[in-house]
Amino acid sequence: MARIRIEDLPTVTDLNAEELEEIFGAGRFSFKPAFENLGAREMMDAGIGGALMSNLARMPDTGVPLAEQTRVLDSATTFDSIDVRATPRGEAAPVALAAQATRPGAAPTEAAINKVTDEAYKFLRFNIIAGGSGDGKFANVWGLYKDGRESLIKTEVVGQEIRLTFSVYNRAERDPAKVQLNFTGNFENGVKTYTLSGAGLHDYSYSFLSPAGIPGLFEGEAKANFKRNYSNGIRVEVDHPDMNKFAESVAQQAAHALGASPYKVRGVELFDGGIRVVLERGERITSDDPYQRQFGQDHRYTDSYSLEFTYSASDLKAGIVTLDRAEKFADKSWRHSSPTRGYPWNNDGREGQNWSNGELEALKAVRWTTPSK
Repeated sequence: MARIRIEDLPTVTDLNAEELEEIFGAGRFSFKPAFENLGAREMMDAGIGGALMSNLARMPDTGVPLAEQTRVLDSATTFDSIDVRATPRGEAAPVALAAQATRPGAAPTEAAINKVTDEAYKFLRFNIIAGGSGDGKFANVWGLYKDGRESLIKTEVVGQEIRLTFSVYNRAERDPAKVQLNFTGNFENGVKTYTLSGAGLHDYSYSFLSPAGIPGLFEGEAKANFKRNYSNGIRVEVDHPDMNKFAESVAQQAAHALGASPYKVRGVELFDGGIRVVLERGERITSDDPYQRQFGQDHRYTDSYSLEFTYSASDLKAGIVTLDRAEKFADKSWRHSSPTRGYPWNNDGREGQNWSNGELEALKAVRWTTPSK
C-alpha cells in the first residue's frame, strides 16, 4: 500500500484566495505568537523591596542642631511679585476667597519638625515596639528592640511632609533595620495637625523567631496604630499676628499708600503660612447704562481689596510681613428704582477689577508691619 508523504501535498502558498477560503474559512489566518509590548505593571512591595535597598549611612552625633541637619527638598512656592487675579465676571465668591484652596501649604517650621520628631520617637518606642518597660522584642511581630540603640539617622522635608528614618535593631542581631515614618501637616484655625501619611520597614533581616514579621505589612499596622493612639494627630500651634489688630493696621497702611479714605475691615482669616485681610473701600450706586434705565434698576458696587501676607517666624519677631498676593474686585447687587417702596438688593455676583500701575507700585513700596500683641 502506497504511503502518503507530506511532501506530496501542495503547499499553502500555491493556493489562490478562493481556495484558501474554502479550506480555512473566512477571517484572519492563524498566526505565530510573539512577545508583545504591554504597559508597565506594578505590584505592591511583598517585603523584598527593603532587602534590595542600599544601606543608609549612619549619621554621626556631631552636636549640630536638628534644624541645621534638615534637608529641604521642595519648600512651599513663593512669589516675587504681587499676583493680581480677577474673579470671572458674574461668579459669586465669599469673603474667604477661593484662592486659599489652590495656595501651596507652607513648609514645616523648625518648631514643627522638633515636635513631630519627639512624638515620632515616642510613637516608635511605646506604640510600634511597645512592651512596657521591657525591650519590646516579644511585643511586636517584627521583634524590634527598644534597647537604647534606636536612634534618628535621617530627617527630610518634602513640601509639607516630614520624613524621619530611625535605626532599630531586631532579633536577628545583625545590622539594624531602618524604620521610616512620614508625617503630613494639615492647617486649620491656626493649628497644623500632622498625621502619619507613610511608613516603611527597610533593611530588615528575617528571623525564624519572628515568622510573622513581614516588612510589607509594616505600613498598614503603623498607620492603624497611630490612628488608635493619636486620634487627634500631632498638633502644632502656628504663631501669627493678632488678627484684629493686624487687620486694622493693614487698613490704615493701605489707605495711606493709596491715598484714599480709611477702609473698613470686611474680613480676616489665617491660611497656612500667612494671613488674609479683605478691605471694603465703599459703595457706588449707579443707573447709567441703557439696560438699567430701561428696566428701572439701580446697581450697587461694593469695592473691595483682598490682601494676602506671608511671614516666617523670624519675620514675626521683627514685626514685618510680605504682601504676597492682591486682588481687587467689586461685589454687585441690584434693585428696582424707588428704594422708598422697600425693594431689596439682590446679589449679582462678583466682578474682577484691574489694578493701575500706580496702585501696584504703591502697594509694593509699603513696608508692611505687624502691631505688637
